[in-house]
Amino acid sequence: MCKILKFLLLFVMILPSYALAAKITYNLNNGQLPNGDTTYSTYSSGTEVVLDTPIRENYIFAGWVYCTESDYDSTTNTCTNPTRVITEHNSNYIRWIVPATSSDDIVYIAQWEQEKFQLTIDINQNEGDTFTFQMSASGQYFIDWGDGNTEYIDRTNNTTQATYSHTYTFKKHDFKARFGGTTTGYLQTTSEIAAINFGSLSFQNNAVIPVPADKIFGITGSIGSLFPTISSSQQPTFNYTFLGAQFNSIPANLFSGITGGGTLMFNYTFAASALQTIPEHLFDNMTAAKYMYEGTFLGCYNLTSIPENLFVGATDNKTDHGTFRDTFGAYFDAQGNVIWSCTSLTQLPNSLFPNITIAKTDMFTRMFAGASNLSGYVPSTLFGNLDSSNYSSGPMADIFIGTNLATTCPNGTTEVTPNNLMVDWYKNLSCTDPTDTNCAFAVSCLGFTCDSGVELSMLGAPMCLIPGLPQNNELGLIVRKNGNQYHMLLSTTEQVIHSGSEHKVKIITNNATYYVHDESVTE
Repeated sequence: MCKILKFLLLFVMILPSYALAAKITYNLNNGQLPNGDTTYSTYSSGTEVVLDTPIRENYIFAGWVYCTESDYDSTTNTCTNPTRVITEHNSNYIRWIVPATSSDDIVYIAQWEQEKFQLTIDINQNEGDTFTFQMSASGQYFIDWGDGNTEYIDRTNNTTQATYSHTYTFKKHDFKARFGGTTTGYLQTTSEIAAINFGSLSFQNNAVIPVPADKIFGITGSIGSLFPTISSSQQPTFNYTFLGAQFNSIPANLFSGITGGGTLMFNYTFAASALQTIPEHLFDNMTAAKYMYEGTFLGCYNLTSIPENLFVGATDNKTDHGTFRDTFGAYFDAQGNVIWSCTSLTQLPNSLFPNITIAKTDMFTRMFAGASNLSGYVPSTLFGNLDSSNYSSGPMADIFIGTNLATTCPNGTTEVTPNNLMVDWYKNLSCTDPTDTNCAFAVSCLGFTCDSGVELSMLGAPMCLIPGLPQNNELGLIVRKNGNQYHMLLSTTEQVIHSGSEHKVKIITNNATYYVHDESVTE
């Protein structure tokens, strides 16, 4: 009898745990669980259960909303009275934990944020390498770090700039970090602060110390869709955002979602990066403002060309002091030494600012400073419709200092100034395009002096000679015709002379005869 009573007592004690058992059902909302499950096993009230994290292509998982099964409409896959749960755990990294008090069957509906832009982060150090960035924008953001961790950042009505970091526990690996969320505002101060930046500059002992974003090796998507123009007074800025990044190219829609302009909007955004090309329409939807493009591509040592009319949106009523100061310039250390410059630029575009007629103070100062491989002459159309009657003092001080642009016009050309503008740029000249006067071709000689003692023959047409610089100790020419540029290597073997109608070249110097190599003619 005593044994029976003990058994009944034990049964009564454990009965509540069975009574409180419940079931979790997932509505994955077009996503999927890694193991393919759609339901979770029963659990007991009072026990924390960490839910699995679903995945969905091109989306970032942004948590769950849940309701009891009695409040769930299976036809519409919605909850009558949904509760959203974002449980922060382990230094802001999300774990989705079932409330420990529920005894009802519960339905969890997955929530998703559209992936807006993505970084390729190269972790090449030992285990425990940390990636750091700063953010000042307000809103709610989700970051899938690509290693199984998703971070939620709640900056609603935030008025500070904060530093965030993520530590990777893998060695030597590339990770795709995906960003999503919604921006509600930008930090408004007397000096504009970046909405988000992965590089920065600090000042120590009167010297500028760069902190490059050199772990970033690629970028896709639109950072502008995550940090868009909210209103004319709520504009994002991208000061130093990709300073020192190692990507070679950027998407043409990188800044889609941004219209108008703002002070310092692209201040040193790609400075000292490995960028090789700039998309033609990168800034088409943007105007200009004070210091808006200051140092944007400063020190981009791999940048090979600048697309024409890159700043087509800049107009007189939007430009201001320093709008294009140092845009493609050089960075000087405290001792005046150049440590970053756009040394891969060899040619200026024919036009950059077609809709600007007024040059304001400091507007183009040092814009191409230190681009030591720029040679030839300044295109007379580079500054579009600038007019001397609207010329302010000092807009182009030292704009071409440190370049090898011509200080005298080459044979067959004459000196011109754009629309009679009395330029103050550094010792350099604009000249007539020889293809528009009496020369069929303009030629820069590489590796030898071609302005004396040289006979050139190109289809019997007259040629204009422009001093050039050697490249990798090669002999060659840079030939311009009708706005196109060609690089030609030379050979002493006549059999490989290029026979195309455009490029047949023979060069006789005091010591040798050279011919253009067949396969070296590239536009």
